[in-house]
Amino acid sequence: THLESNTMVFQIKNKRVLVDPWLVGTLQFGSPYIFEAQKELLQDMQSANHAKITEKFGRFDAILLSQHLPDHLHAPTLRVMDKNIPVFGPPEAIDMVKSLGFKNCTVIDHGQTVSLFGDESPAVSRVDVKATVGAVVGPPWSKPMNGYVITFHDFNKTLYYEPHADATSSTLRNAVKKVDIAILPAIQAELGIAPLTYPLVNGGDKTLDTLRIIKPSLFIPLINGTWKSRGLLDKLVSMKGDLSTFVQSVERDSSLSCKVVTDQKPGRPVDLLV
Repeated sequence: THLESNTMVFQIKNKRVLVDPWLVGTLQFGSPYIFEAQKELLQDMQSANHAKITEKFGRFDAILLSQHLPDHLHAPTLRVMDKNIPVFGPPEAIDMVKSLGFKNCTVIDHGQTVSLFGDESPAVSRVDVKATVGAVVGPPWSKPMNGYVITFHDFNKTLYYEPHADATSSTLRNAVKKVDIAILPAIQAELGIAPLTYPLVNGGDKTLDTLRIIKPSLFIPLINGTWKSRGLLDKLVSMKGDLSTFVQSVERDSSLSCKVVTDQKPGRPVDLLV
C-alpha cells in the first residue's frame, strides 16, 4: 500500500512492515520558508499520537528506513510512534531513531541480510531484507544510503526498492540480480533552472536501464512530488517526464516483459502476487 511520497506498507499474512514513514503533519527541509510539503492523505493528521496513527493506518510490526533525510525518516512521525517497534536501516538513520527513543534498532549495512521477524514461530511469514548500495544524498564522496532486496519466503517472491534509482550497473548485476517486483521512481525530479539542473531523484532512462538488468515481472512506479509544496526550494524543483510516456517506453522495449501498475491510489493496496 503506497501512502504518498516514499511511504509504503507491506502486509505479509499477520505482519505489517512500514517503509520510510511520513504519517503526521508536513515535511520540511530546513524551515517552511525553504521547503514545506503537505500530503493529501494527511489532511486530518496535522497533529497525532500513536493511537491516532494506528486508528488510521493500522498497527506496524517493523519499520524499514532507506535513508536519514526527512522524506524517508520523518522525525515528527517517529516521535509519536511506539518506541518498541523494531527499526532497521543504514547507520545514519539508526543513529537518529535511537536519539528519538526507539529501543530495538538494527543497522543493515551494504551486503548485510537480516530477518525482520527473527526466529518467530512458523506461523509468522519469514521476510529477509538485504541492503544494497543506494543513493548518494550528500557530497559525491559520501557513503551511499540503502536500497533493499526484500525476500518474502512464503510466496517465493523478491522485491527491489531504491527510492532514487541511483544504483550503479555493477551493484544491480552483482547484488540485486533478477527480482520479481521492482519499486523505483519513473519520473525524474531535478533541482535548478535549465540548463543548469541536478537530478534529485532519477527516473526515465536511468530507471529503464535498471529494469533491463533486474528484469522484474511487476513494476510499481514510485510517484513522488504529488504533494502540495511551497518555499524557496520548491520554485527550483521540476519534474522531467510523465508516467504515460514511461509506460510506453517499457512497452516498446523488447527486452522487458514486466507489467506496470498505472492505477495505484494512495491508501489502496496493490496485490504483489498478481
